[in-house]
Amino acid sequence: MNKKMVMGVLMASLLGCQTSMEALPVSAVEEGIQENQTAVNNEINDVTMEGQTLGLTGVQNARELGGYVTESGRAIKKGILLRSGKLENATEADRKKLIDEYHLKTVIDFRTATEIQSAPNPVIEGIENVEIRVLDENSESGTRTTAVLKNGNTDPIDYVMKAVEAGLVSREMYVKIADSEAGKKGLAEFFRILLDNREGETILFHCTSGKDRTGVAAALVLSALGVDEETILEDFELTNEFLADQIAYVSAEVRKRTDDPEMIDTVIATTGVDREFMEILLNHLKDTYGSVSEYITRELGVSEEELEMLREIYLES
Repeated sequence: MNKKMVMGVLMASLLGCQTSMEALPVSAVEEGIQENQTAVNNEINDVTMEGQTLGLTGVQNARELGGYVTESGRAIKKGILLRSGKLENATEADRKKLIDEYHLKTVIDFRTATEIQSAPNPVIEGIENVEIRVLDENSESGTRTTAVLKNGNTDPIDYVMKAVEAGLVSREMYVKIADSEAGKKGLAEFFRILLDNREGETILFHCTSGKDRTGVAAALVLSALGVDEETILEDFELTNEFLADQIAYVSAEVRKRTDDPEMIDTVIATTGVDREFMEILLNHLKDTYGSVSEYITRELGVSEEELEMLREIYLES
């Protein structure tokens, strides 16, 4: 197992947390992997790794939102809304595929300045790279997170254990992103780029491992396009299938180093995703605003007319 790759996954999770630690049940992650390794069915969509993968070999968690059918019966266009982890290790074949097959035009990078500095995106001719911050790096919690990231520890398991001890993990992490001024500003900018894409050119958005900040953005876009909540949650959980090898590695390694069940559960949950985290966010938005779309309208400045425009751009006729 590539330790640098595992470190990247764990760093991404911790950067998305930035709040106090709570116990995280490993069962939700480990059971989610098993459930997602068979075709997941609901009333509208089959949500599978095979159906959504971009087929890239050097980019983690690389997939698309295309193909999902909305509650109105229209499908998201294939190959124009892509999501992934960082692009630093994209192979020549990956880059060629993104250009020749997907006709990629814009990359939206949700990472912090610290992350970008340590693993900058490759320069690809003809592709615009846009950096959008959804985390406040100058906040007290952001400063604490950055300090942990800069401690020079290259052992991914020891690194994340120290971060957990420092209190940088929370199941409210996605709510914190959606409610923060940095999160609202960044997500509003994200939607503005999607709306300005009148020709429907391909956009890829990502963070470090493509699961937390990218997961929040994907859930909001899917909701705005009219995809049902169960599909949104199942798409979110696909991360556990895409990162199954890393989750298995971390699960085995952390158990060699501690018998503290809370530490074990938290470290493993940090490596993948927990469906409950996204459920907490969606329920929070519905309870606070009445619906996810109303949050997008009121807090991100996307009007009802613009939501309809968004659907015209990204949904099949």
